[in-house]
Amino acid sequence: MADRITVQALIDANLPDNTTEEITPEKHREVETALNDNSFNKDSDTAFNVNYSPTTPGDWNGPPTTDGEGLDELAGRVKSLESSIFSNPSDNIAYVAENGSDTVGEFELGNEQKPFATFEAAISAAPSFSIVKALGGSYTQDIVLDKDNMILDISSCQITGKIEYSANNVFINATNAFITGDGIADVLQSAGVVPLTGFGLDGGTWDGLSQRGINLTVVDQGCYIKNATFKSNTTGTVEGFDVLSLNAYFYNCKFYYTGNKVSAFKIEDNKCTFDDCRIEAPLVALTSTNAEIYIINKTKIEAQRCYLMANVIPKINKLVIDNAVLNSTNLGGNNDDSGILIAYNCDQVKITNSTIISGSNANTIGFLTVNRAATTTYILQNNIYYCGSAYDIFVGTFDAADLGSCEVLGGTFNKAPAALATVNISTTSLTVTGLQEVI
Repeated sequence: MADRITVQALIDANLPDNTTEEITPEKHREVETALNDNSFNKDSDTAFNVNYSPTTPGDWNGPPTTDGEGLDELAGRVKSLESSIFSNPSDNIAYVAENGSDTVGEFELGNEQKPFATFEAAISAAPSFSIVKALGGSYTQDIVLDKDNMILDISSCQITGKIEYSANNVFINATNAFITGDGIADVLQSAGVVPLTGFGLDGGTWDGLSQRGINLTVVDQGCYIKNATFKSNTTGTVEGFDVLSLNAYFYNCKFYYTGNKVSAFKIEDNKCTFDDCRIEAPLVALTSTNAEIYIINKTKIEAQRCYLMANVIPKINKLVIDNAVLNSTNLGGNNDDSGILIAYNCDQVKITNSTIISGSNANTIGFLTVNRAATTTYILQNNIYYCGSAYDIFVGTFDAADLGSCEVLGGTFNKAPAALATVNISTTSLTVTGLQEVI
């Protein structure tokens, strides 16, 4: 291989500036061959295109003392750059794939080209304020989010196992994902050890099978969950869904319970909002004690009955139902299929702009020893009421200590409501119609 000085001498000797000396084809070929064989870079060459190959890994490093070593250093820097782009995880994202690996090799794992095999390894490697993203596929493994300020992206994946969070400001993107429990643990749960804030979830179908579809503990300070579907088929003493988070908000969520537990959903000691949701259960949709319950914006509950009080001792602090549909929904503790039965220490009840439907053999709204205080006024405003032909819109008895009242302001009824003590009906805005079909 010719060096730079030798090639330059060939050029000077065989390619003169004047035209008196003949340049033979042989001499021309000699110069061109030397140029072709040399190790100089062209403008378009990378370090991997030049006619040079290192023999050991050490050849890629070290200060250059010759042209070859200079190329070694240049190629080593290019390789290092390539490694950082294609082999090392970025500062804020770690990938997981079915064909990934948790074994650390020549370069770090975690990027799209070399993803982790398990969520545990990815979460362990990623710092706070990071994203752990699955590249599609099916996984049979538990996922525990134990770092603050982290996003888990399992969109379009199928996962068998539980997902648990035990950190603050955790968000899960589960769009088009299917998460199925293992039959041993609740499929979505909080650790319930210390108070946690900022849990969020978007999407996913969460099937707890014989365990809970969701279980959020009382130490949680709040959560926002949207576009998710929860299923459960628990038996015995286990409710299908358990929410004790201090401020839980569900938007556009669906809850389907098919088990034989009397209550599908337990809400205690917190504020819980169902916004544009759907709850279906074969018996009781909800039980709640010492809580504020908001059922709003086209939320629909279909159950044989819906207790909002488990027994006489606890109380509902506040119940707001607006623009909802309650079908055979019993807010209380009586075993009938009334549209609503309000019972036991239910304070601050307000039902507006909703459709309340009893079964064909039941009354629309019943009151059962509600124990209102003197300052408590229930408001029923602009609702649609339907009851069976042989039954009444309002029925019930009141406890002797019940000093409050119920104001009915406007509304549409399928029959004229009968008079009931402490229920004040505004006849000026009352509409009685021939409505016969259950909506």
